[in-house]
Amino acid sequence: MAKIEIIQSIDSSNFEAANAEELKQQIVHHFAEKGCPPIVEIISDTSVRIVFDTDSLEKAESNFHKASALCSEGRFNAAKDLLLKAIKACPGFSEAHRLLGQVLYQQGEVDKGMDEVLEALLIDPKNMWALIMMGNILANAKNNIEGADKYYKKVLEYYPDNAIALNNIAGTLIRKKDYNNAIRYMERALELDDSYANSYYGIALAYYQKDELDKAFDYASRGALKGASRAEDPGVRQELLKLLLTIARDIVNSTDYETKVFEIARQLETTFGIIIKFELDNEQDTLAHLEFADFHHRKEHVVKYKNDGNYSHYMLHELMHLEMMLSAQKAGKLKAIGFNQKNFDEFQQDYKRHFDDVRKKLGSVKTEELTKQLFQGMSLQVMNAPLDLFVEQRIFDKTEFRPLQLHSLFAMEMSNIEAVKQTANVAEFPQFIKDTNKLMDMLQSLMLRKLYGLDFVNYYKPSSNMLNKANEFFKMFEDSLASYGAGEEYAIFEKIATSIGLVKYFTLSDVEKSEIKTEADRQQEQFNEKHNPANANPIITMMMSSYMVGALEYFEGLLPEDIEKVAFECAMVGQNGISPTKRNGYKLNSISGKDFGGYELLAYYYVSWAISHPEMLGKLQLPFDDAYAMARKQFDAMRGR
Repeated sequence: MAKIEIIQSIDSSNFEAANAEELKQQIVHHFAEKGCPPIVEIISDTSVRIVFDTDSLEKAESNFHKASALCSEGRFNAAKDLLLKAIKACPGFSEAHRLLGQVLYQQGEVDKGMDEVLEALLIDPKNMWALIMMGNILANAKNNIEGADKYYKKVLEYYPDNAIALNNIAGTLIRKKDYNNAIRYMERALELDDSYANSYYGIALAYYQKDELDKAFDYASRGALKGASRAEDPGVRQELLKLLLTIARDIVNSTDYETKVFEIARQLETTFGIIIKFELDNEQDTLAHLEFADFHHRKEHVVKYKNDGNYSHYMLHELMHLEMMLSAQKAGKLKAIGFNQKNFDEFQQDYKRHFDDVRKKLGSVKTEELTKQLFQGMSLQVMNAPLDLFVEQRIFDKTEFRPLQLHSLFAMEMSNIEAVKQTANVAEFPQFIKDTNKLMDMLQSLMLRKLYGLDFVNYYKPSSNMLNKANEFFKMFEDSLASYGAGEEYAIFEKIATSIGLVKYFTLSDVEKSEIKTEADRQQEQFNEKHNPANANPIITMMMSSYMVGALEYFEGLLPEDIEKVAFECAMVGQNGISPTKRNGYKLNSISGKDFGGYELLAYYYVSWAISHPEMLGKLQLPFDDAYAMARKQFDAMRGR
C-alpha cells in the first residue's frame, strides 16, 4: 500500500472532544480526502502523525472519473459498477455516492437514488451537486415542490452565485405558475452563466405560458445559439430547439406577414423610385422568383410567388434580392448572371458519355428533356445558393421577420434533406450533379445553423472533403460580411462556381445603367422625339399652348401648396404613363369634377411644376418648353402685363 506520512501541528482548542480517542476521530474526519480517512497517531498535545492511503484514493478517483464519462454517454450500468468500486475503496467519498444516486434515479430506482444522495449529504452537507440532485428528485419524482425548494435555497446559502441552483428554484416557481419570479431567477442565472441552456429554455417556456410569444422567441433563439449541452441535463438543448420551432410556428400563424412584406415593398419603391408588383403564380417551378424590370423591358419589377404556408417569406426573399440588385446598380456594380446555348452545349459535351448511356434506357426525347432539366436545375441552384446567403442575412437583420424566416427555412431544410435522399440512388443523374446539389443545400444548412443554432448538416451524410468544401465556401461568405459593399455577392458566386469547376456553364457580365433600355425608356424617347421643337407638329404645339393657358387661369387663384399638390398628383399618375391621344378618363383628386384627356393632363402636369418647382422641369422629360413659352406670353397679354 502506497502511503504519504506527514507530521501536522494542531490546535486542540479547535476540536471539542472528551478524550484522546474522540479527538483522534475528529482529526481523522478533518483530514479525510475524497472519503478515504487517514490513519492518525497522536504524538503530543500539539502534533499528530497522519498517514494517507494513496492507492485507495487514486483507485476511487479513477473509477469516479470513468463513471462520470460513462454517464455522459448514457451507459449507466457500467457507470454503476465503477461507482460501487469507488465507494468500496473510499466509503466516505461524497461525490461518488451522489453520482451513484443520480444513476439509480435515471434507471428508475428513485428511492434507492434518494438514499445514496442523502448518504452523500451526511458525509458532506455542503456538497453542491448532492443538494441540487436532492432538490431535483423531490421536485420531479416526488412532486414535493416545497421540499425541493429548501434544498435549492441551501445551495444559494452556501454558493450564492450558483446558476444551476437559481435555475432550479425558478423551475419550482414555474410549476407553481409564478412565471414572473421564475423569470427573475433565471435571468440572474444567465447573468452568471450566459451559456446555460436550461435558463434560456425556462425563460422561453415561462413567456410562452404567459402568451408573450415575441419574448419567448427572443430567449429561445438566443439559447439555441449560445446555450451549451451539460452533463447534468444533456437533453435540455433538444427541448429548447423544439420549443423554438413551436414558438415560431405559433407566431407565424397569428401574424399578418403579408402586410408587413407589402410595407417593405413600399419602402423600396420610395427609396429607389421604382414600382413593384406581386403576382400569384402557382404553376411556376420555383417557390418565387424576381423579374427585374430592366432585364424585362418594362417599368415595374415583378415578384411572382406560389401560395403556400410560407409565401410571405418567399416574397420577402425576392424583395431582398431586388434591394441588392438596385444597390449594386446604383453603385455601378450590377452584374447579369445567366446561361445560354453555348453553356448548355458545353454541359452536354462534358456529360456526353453519361447521357448516351441514359439514352439507351429512356430514348432520345426523354433524355433530351432530362438533360435540359438537370442543366437548368443545377445552374439555377449554383447561381442562387451563394446569393441567397446574403439575402437571408438581410432578412435576419429585420428582427420582426425572424419567426417567419425560421419557420420557412426549417421547412425548406427538411425538404432538401428528403430530396437528397430520394435522388441519391437515381442512376440517370450524374454523380457530380448530385454532389453539387448536396453541396449547395449544405450552404443553406450552414446558414440555418448560423442564424438559429439548428444543425442538420450531418443529415446530408457528406464526405469529409465535401464538408470541408462547404465550410470553406461558407467562410468566404462570413468573411465578406465584415466589409460588405454593394455587388460583392457576385464575387462570392464567381469564386464558388470557379472552385467547383462550373463557371464555364455561366455568363457573368457587368451591366451599366446606361445600357439598359426599358420599354418605358423607349416610349419616352419616341414621345420626346415626336414633340421635339425641331420635329413637333405646330398644330399640337398650339393645342398644348391653349391647354396651358387654361391651366394658368385655373392655378391663378390657388395657394402655392394647392398647386404643389396638383403637381405631385400629376407625377404619380405619370408613373403609370399618360397617353397623349387619350380623349378622356384621367382624374385628379386635387381637381375634383374634371375629366382630363391625355394632352390636357400633360399641360396641367407641366404648368403645375413650372409654377411650384421650376428647377425640376428638366427632370420631368416633358418636351413642351415652346408651348409653355407661347402660353405664358398669351396669358400675360390677357392680364395686360
